Amino acid sequence: MTSARLSRSLRLVFQAPAIIYRWRCGWPLGHGFLLLIHVGRRTGLPRRTVLEVVEYRREGREAIVISAFGRNAGWLRTIQAMSSFELIVGSRRFAAVS
Repeated sequence: MTSARLSRSLRLVFQAPAIIYRWRCGWPLGHGFLLLIHVGRRTGLPRRTVLEVVEYRREGREAIVISAFGRNAGWLRTIQAMSSFELIVGSRRFAAVS
């Protein structure tokens, strides 16, 4: 497999959860991923970010997620600055608080 084909294949694998959520079929992902829906703090445009869930607590509807870029991740800075965002976990949608 050439490097360009491998690159495209990997890109598709990494984008798969976002594509699945876009099709409104998040239920197969269970509690392994969540979709964060927020408004960009600088652009004011709607944004969607898929995050990997490390731990999900059903009783309190809490999710602990991984930030690959640490404290500098754009989605993290946005939800710290803004108070309104939503989460989709599986097929359930929630208003969230940080």
